[in-house]
Amino acid sequence: MPSGNTIEIASKEELVDLLSENPTMNIIIDFYATWCGPCRLLGPIFENLAEKHAGKIIAIKVDVEEGEDLSNEMGISTMPTFLVLDSKGNKIDEMVGSSKDKLAALFTKNSC
Repeated sequence: MPSGNTIEIASKEELVDLLSENPTMNIIIDFYATWCGPCRLLGPIFENLAEKHAGKIIAIKVDVEEGEDLSNEMGISTMPTFLVLDSKGNKIDEMVGSSKDKLAALFTKNSC
């Protein structure tokens, strides 16, 4: 469940809107599934990192079942997957798996 520092989306249109509303910040997307054990473990860590980096990166969550079209378009086949997009929507970084240290490093590396 998203906190006040994350945004839940399910469509490409919502992603495009966020990109246009935030033309200078990178976006980090947590592609997860409610039935995925590692996703449930990393969810609160993602939320905490989003809070820590608020104002420096946009944190988004996508339930792969709710946002199946977006997940497919982004080539997501494993959960959890974390994608970082630049302000134009280009993929600039990615992490697959459940390492909290790598997730923290991903936030730090890609925050403005």
